[in-house]
Amino acid sequence: MQDEGIPHFRKEAGSTKSIPTFVSKRMASFIESNAPWLHLVIDNNIELNVIEPGIPFDSIPELSVESIPVQHREDFIDTFAFKITGRKTNNSFCA
Repeated sequence: MQDEGIPHFRKEAGSTKSIPTFVSKRMASFIESNAPWLHLVIDNNIELNVIEPGIPFDSIPELSVESIPVQHREDFIDTFAFKITGRKTNNSFCA
């Protein structure tokens, strides 16, 4: 699981408030069921937004993102590429 950055939102580091966090249903379930990540939700450091593969979502105004499933080690969590569409350009990113 690639989660190295998520703990930095906790009070010991960034102490964020309601950071919109876009995750798959499987990742949301993992976060909400496992410490220390579940405390990010309990303490309102992050706000989980569940995304569905192939269904575009708006992460910020004038920017549409579509998650595309990628077959790669799915031992613990999903892997996605993202198609990012703005007014003037399109980009793809694989995480």
